[in-house]
Amino acid sequence: MPERCRVDWDDMEVHFSSDKEARLRQFATRTGKNAAQVVEEALDRMLEYDVRFIEAIEKGRSSARRGDLLEHDEVVERVERMSHAQTTRSSAPQV
Repeated sequence: MPERCRVDWDDMEVHFSSDKEARLRQFATRTGKNAAQVVEEALDRMLEYDVRFIEAIEKGRSSARRGDLLEHDEVVERVERMSHAQTTRSSAPQV
């Protein structure tokens, strides 16, 4: 069954599936925030990430057009470093 989600741009009303709504309420309660704060903060993080991602893609495409390319081994090394850094951050204790 597809999730239901509707956004009314005039009043910015968003509808979530009952499961997501329950998870959102639980998280909001756990963090001492209201659901609107949690959603707004999550949306801010997602938009910031997407902007950085798109900029990185554009930078890579620009480099490729200039012929500034990486060898396969260097790409693998960079991906492994990024993966290791991500794993290290996600396993850090939450405060």
